[in-house]
Amino acid sequence: MASGEDHPPSQGDTQEKTKKSASHKRRGPTTAKYIMEDDDGPYALQWSDDGSAIGEFMNRYIAYTGSITRSKVKIHITHWSMVDEEIKERLWVCIKKLFLCDDNKKEFVLRNCNKRWKDFKTRLTSAYFNKCTKNEVDNPPWKEYAGIDEEDWKVFKEQRESDEFKVTSERNRAKQANNLYPHHLGRGGYGKLEERFVQEQLKKAMLSGASSSKGVESGETPVVTPRPRYERWMDGRKDKNGNIPNEKTKLVVEKLNELREKEKSGEFVSHGSHDILTEALGNPEHGGHVRGVGGKATLTSVFKRKRRCNQTEGMLTIKQVEEITNFLTEQVREQTRAEMRVVTLDVLKSCGIQVPKDLEVNMVDVPTRSSCQSVDPDPFANGSKVLISLPSFAFRTVFARK
Repeated sequence: MASGEDHPPSQGDTQEKTKKSASHKRRGPTTAKYIMEDDDGPYALQWSDDGSAIGEFMNRYIAYTGSITRSKVKIHITHWSMVDEEIKERLWVCIKKLFLCDDNKKEFVLRNCNKRWKDFKTRLTSAYFNKCTKNEVDNPPWKEYAGIDEEDWKVFKEQRESDEFKVTSERNRAKQANNLYPHHLGRGGYGKLEERFVQEQLKKAMLSGASSSKGVESGETPVVTPRPRYERWMDGRKDKNGNIPNEKTKLVVEKLNELREKEKSGEFVSHGSHDILTEALGNPEHGGHVRGVGGKATLTSVFKRKRRCNQTEGMLTIKQVEEITNFLTEQVREQTRAEMRVVTLDVLKSCGIQVPKDLEVNMVDVPTRSSCQSVDPDPFANGSKVLISLPSFAFRTVFARK
């Protein structure tokens, strides 16, 4: 168990806590005191495919990461990337003492700390500046939250009341207004949703196996096939009663059901990230997250796509394109002039006109090439001139891209 200095102060450590009004209940600070006083730790966490903590101790993990982060990271810091690396390392060490985490989960753990920290600052902004359910006189934040001091709050307040933040806040509100299909996932996200689904399916399989005198008696563990992400997306929009309250979401669900039947009949075929859900929603997946899976998932991890190579690799520059265009234009002109000379010479001869020898010599024949003759990949290697040929760097680029 971690020492006392590695844990956020409990409610008893803060003497001047504002008492909640009996007529107005509101959310107070989460201290995760029940975790620190529990002797059963450290706790073994389970992880979903997108890197979210799930399982029996998920709620304890989320509560503790939020509490420990608030106590160690100042709220006036504008971005997580500006948090000192030493502080992040201390957070990681503290969390590892209470929860069994492999080192390869460090990124996911710190990402969760970042999210809890940002959510906390959003709640403070809503409570003290937007909805104004609290005020500094009756509920001084530096007294209610042990991780905040007066100086920290002063800087944070100046930031929230600045014109720059108001513009940013308004822009974020506009983005949120574009969220036409709000979810009802709760703090567990899609990871917890899928965990409940798997448990329900396992329970059904065990009951079915017991009733048919198979399954349980055979000792085989039932296997639950992962659901398509459009099914998770639909379940995430249902309320606790299993209903979809949003009318726009209902229209998308109807379209999803239609596309599901078309996929079964072969009328619709998914291609990579353009699957049933993408088609129903009408816009492509965003590179930063994947809908119906979770914020920690990426297009590469979900659709098993190969990493994109450097887009500039093997591509021509604007200058090279101009050089090739000019070169081809001149080559076409030379070929046209040569062909016209040959045609002119033939016409003159057919008409019985004698062409002087010195003039006939200047009539350059158009070079011809046998179909079986090999093509030199570098037309300038021997210094000769051909009719339509690209500079050597262009050939190398085209061949490399093949």
